[in-house]
Amino acid sequence: FLYFIAMPLPHVGDRVGIIPANPGDEIRSGTCLFLGATEFADGIWVGVELDAQWPGKNDGAVQGVKYFECSPGQGVFVRPELVETLASASGGEMALRADIEVLRDEVAKKDA
Repeated sequence: FLYFIAMPLPHVGDRVGIIPANPGDEIRSGTCLFLGATEFADGIWVGVELDAQWPGKNDGAVQGVKYFECSPGQGVFVRPELVETLASASGGEMALRADIEVLRDEVAKKDA
């Protein structure tokens, strides 16, 4: 299977905004700390430590599996299509190639 994501993927360390489910709500901001597959649901997920003013749901762990480190109640996992990069902390083409390899590996694991 080939998977296509319309928006560019964030990189770990990037400042990101989470697009709200309700159009009238504010965009929540934070830092991308995880990008990849999880054990709690299929597909690719973005783990974000939200800025202090935004409540999250976890500390980077879900169902006993730690995906990233953050303050308790400041972490969330969202689908990539709901995340927009606000400021990049990474280096262009090299980071993009690394993301492609991560996604290829995850797809290969799921298809095996």
